[in-house]
Amino acid sequence: MQESALTLDPRWLALVLVCAVPFLLSAIGLAVHQLQSTRRRGGWLPVAAGPWLEQQVDDMRLDVGVEVHAHHGLDAYWPSVGAIGLSERTWGGCRPTDWAIAAHELGHALNMASHPVVAQILPTARLAQGHLWRAFVATLLCAALLQHSVLLLLAPVLLLASVVVTFVVCLDELFASRHGLRLLHEDPRVRAGQIRVARVSMTGAASVYGLGLIGQVAVLGAWPAIRSWVLGLSLAPVQAPGALVMWLTVVLVPVLLLRAAQVSLQVMDPEPVTSDFRLFTVMHRDGQWEFLTGIGVLVIVVGLHPMFGGTLGAVAMVLATMTAIGPVGGLMSALILFPVLLLARGWFERSEDDDEAFFPAVTTPDQSAPALMALYTDPPWYLRASWLAHVAYLPLLGVLAVRLLA
Repeated sequence: MQESALTLDPRWLALVLVCAVPFLLSAIGLAVHQLQSTRRRGGWLPVAAGPWLEQQVDDMRLDVGVEVHAHHGLDAYWPSVGAIGLSERTWGGCRPTDWAIAAHELGHALNMASHPVVAQILPTARLAQGHLWRAFVATLLCAALLQHSVLLLLAPVLLLASVVVTFVVCLDELFASRHGLRLLHEDPRVRAGQIRVARVSMTGAASVYGLGLIGQVAVLGAWPAIRSWVLGLSLAPVQAPGALVMWLTVVLVPVLLLRAAQVSLQVMDPEPVTSDFRLFTVMHRDGQWEFLTGIGVLVIVVGLHPMFGGTLGAVAMVLATMTAIGPVGGLMSALILFPVLLLARGWFERSEDDDEAFFPAVTTPDQSAPALMALYTDPPWYLRASWLAHVAYLPLLGVLAVRLLA
């Protein structure tokens, strides 16, 4: 029996590694950030980061809310609902790095408030950032699999667009940190040594974004060599799909259609989310659906790719592959990041293992996280667009149905 096209040439693995370059560099930046951001340096500050942030917002009279998420929740600014969310750990922390996180997120709010055009550009760039890189990776892999010239022309365009929007996101991070450092400098309670600790923390966080951008620029610079590489990949002769692939397709297509119906209903009539528990169940359910459909699409693309010849079939295959890259890439990211972060944690000798050992007791507001709940209950247009991107495999199913019926 002849081998599959993907196993004939070891350069396929190298091509996948090229697609992972930005992520690998970001992982290095994340490890360095974990090494530098210890929350035990710089001495105690007189109040916790959460109350300090609330006071800053009140003094500036910004139309921004401050809310507390779960203990290990996200620290983020949610522009669509005008709220800064801090984890309980950050909200109640009195170290310079905690203030740095709060000041940085406030800096994002100040960026958004600087001009109405900026307020539209930044969320759009955040949305486009991940989708454009996925589109480039999907186009590159499908071009190699199909040896399709049109896809090879489209791939560098998508890559350049991804570099541009990632640069915009990096600028947002840079100016948010500049605003944050300015606020810390203006507070007489923050000493010079604590400012340095906050600056190191912000620099480490920025390196995660900056190294990802450097990785994308490196791939763009190497594009002529990558293009020649792709054209030189050897493929096995086209074979008819095996019985296992066909049976898996029969099983997976109804699942993919059911997921498409669920997403369509979610976009047109979002379900109300009124509690943290409901928010968790909705996000957990969506994650399971996305992973299941991603694996299903990957099986169909790899197993049935000889059926998707022509430009229309190739484009449909790219759109479908984009939906698989997210969950499959997320799984690979977790497998890579876990040992990296575990190693980074081991590089430090920590005398305190308990967070509460170096965080004074602070009473956090007794409330849920309305920003995240509002994102699902009344999602902005860019979140709805992101949901629709999860069912970009529908054109592939249409092409498949036409080919099977022809």
